[in-house]
Amino acid sequence: MQPNNSLYIDRLTDNTFTIDEVNEMLDSLLTVVRGEVDNELDHTAHTNILLLVQLFQQAEKWHLKLQADISELENRFVLHDFCQQQV
Repeated sequence: MQPNNSLYIDRLTDNTFTIDEVNEMLDSLLTVVRGEVDNELDHTAHTNILLLVQLFQQAEKWHLKLQADISELENRFVLHDFCQQQV
């Protein structure tokens, strides 16, 4: 969403904004940021799914039996510990 350049520059160089103008700018920014975050989260989820599918297919080729403890995926303490190890 690219604003009209001259209007955009005029608004940025203006020293005073009304409350409505600030709210409008923040609402526009919120919409853009939400859209970007949603797109990135979707991309990350899809990438993770693709990686898992590839891993399972490779394991199948080698006749490996994989077991996942689904309850561990919901364990926030384990997830927190894992994230801390990555830092």
